[in-house]
Amino acid sequence: MFELVRIATQEEATKEGEAMEHAIGVLFSRLNELGVLMYSLRNGDERVLTISVRHDDQGVYYCDHVVGYRNRPPTEAELMTLNTLLLHHKVELRYDPMTTS
Repeated sequence: MFELVRIATQEEATKEGEAMEHAIGVLFSRLNELGVLMYSLRNGDERVLTISVRHDDQGVYYCDHVVGYRNRPPTEAELMTLNTLLLHHKVELRYDPMTTS
């Protein structure tokens, strides 16, 4: 069963970064200062994607950064699953595979 798990502490970010082999553990403090929320998309105990959620000037929450293991891009199936969960939480998926932010 897929779920979004909030990454709310440095310890959680470090564990996510080590498991997914990307830089969230290093970047957590700075992103947190900027008000960026971080989540792990999981299927049971399996970590699938790491995402960031921000809000725009109108207060609309959106997700524009989505990475998998070792920063691989998400698959179409993963994006569909993620979008379903994000819509449930009233978050827009604004991911563009041509950008890294």
